[in-house]
Amino acid sequence: MAKKLRFFLLLTLIFSINLLSACATMPEQKDLEISLRKTAKKYWDIRMKKDLKDLYDMEFRDNRPPLDKYMVKAALIRKFHITKQRIKTVEIQGTNAAITFNQHIMMPAIPAPLTQTFRDLWIWDRKWKHIFDPRKYMAKHPELFD
Repeated sequence: MAKKLRFFLLLTLIFSINLLSACATMPEQKDLEISLRKTAKKYWDIRMKKDLKDLYDMEFRDNRPPLDKYMVKAALIRKFHITKQRIKTVEIQGTNAAITFNQHIMMPAIPAPLTQTFRDLWIWDRKWKHIFDPRKYMAKHPELFD
């Protein structure tokens, strides 16, 4: 009986330490914004280089399709050339974030770059991860986004 009690207490202790360490990984709000800006810049730099495998690794695992399907969907970006992007606003609510930014995009058969405003969704999962399909994610979690 004493062995079972020690085993149970050990499991409880391990679980508690894991739970506390997960809570401790959430940085302060200011640090979250700084790291989100850096991560988003890295994401868009990779996207401008059209390195789809590295891009896939930055997507939130619970929202991304399998790699082969992702490569097909994400390959559409190869048709567009992003020449410049600039972050306009960053909104963070708990573990969810939205970045609004402008991009200058060159498209086939259009001689001048287009400037478009986009909104990217991100989630904190021990580090910032991009939400690949925002409509699908927002449909599952409407309470998180206004």
